[in-house]
Amino acid sequence: MNLQKLLEQNFLKKVDPVSISQIKKRFETGMSYLNTAKELFKNNPSLSQVAYTNLYNAVRIIGETFLLLNGYKATINQHHKTVIQTCQLLMDATDMETLFSRLDRMRKSRNAMDYDVDILDVSEAMIKQAIKDAEKFAHTIQIFIEEKDGQSKLKL
Repeated sequence: MNLQKLLEQNFLKKVDPVSISQIKKRFETGMSYLNTAKELFKNNPSLSQVAYTNLYNAVRIIGETFLLLNGYKATINQHHKTVIQTCQLLMDATDMETLFSRLDRMRKSRNAMDYDVDILDVSEAMIKQAIKDAEKFAHTIQIFIEEKDGQSKLKL
């Protein structure tokens, strides 16, 4: 799927420009979810599902930030899937296909944890990979924000 199809099928809409200060604030919110998840997992591994959900929320919020930075917003219809899909399309980075594939699996796993009857076991390896993926994704988005801003560095 491409951006035009996402727009035509009402999964994505164009929005008015958002200020860089609002973009940074939204990014920092996503980073707080990521950092909370890391601390939670480090200090209380038995809460791995909560940590995993926070990691996913960090990815979603940071992804939504990247969409806003580019003048887009995912609609309610398949919102989470559209965020990840649109980020991949906007980045057009073939070297990140594996990362986006894992982020999409993270989305599906989080969905299963929230809505399925069977509780998904979140292994230590799964959390560690999710942390690496969320950090790489955040760092990539951070670079785009800093390029657009041209003034200050964001704190990861």
